[in-house]
Amino acid sequence: MALSSWELIATFATALLLGTTFAHVLEMPAKLRVAPDLWLTFQHTLYGRFASVGGALEVSSIVSAAVLIYLERRDPVSFTLAALAAGLVVVAFGAIWLGLTSPVNARTAAWTPSTMPPDWWHWRNLWEYSHAVRFVLHLLAFAALLMLLMRHN
Repeated sequence: MALSSWELIATFATALLLGTTFAHVLEMPAKLRVAPDLWLTFQHTLYGRFASVGGALEVSSIVSAAVLIYLERRDPVSFTLAALAAGLVVVAFGAIWLGLTSPVNARTAAWTPSTMPPDWWHWRNLWEYSHAVRFVLHLLAFAALLMLLMRHN
């Protein structure tokens, strides 16, 4: 019973987390075409809940997948799927969000339309494409968790 509960928790947390990065991917084509000041307005106004809700989901996804690694330690295939899911969400958070997305957030938070640097588009692209990479990683983690669920049901 504990295993299936943790499988569901990890799968739901990762599915909801996947939804946040999918939303960014859906917005991306429009945001790559808008004027610099409008893009900055979006950055300053749209993403407050992404940080609070998405952050909680990210932690939940990582922790629940880590619990699954422990619970699946005796089944090599299930262990591998759990470890893959956990590894993917850790990379999405640790390498991509902490290494790329968050530094751009910190930089752009101080900008105003009149203080945007000439290379603002470089920072925009880094932010947008880092979310696209996170989406792919979250999608793969979700797929690994679905395969794990299917093995037990």
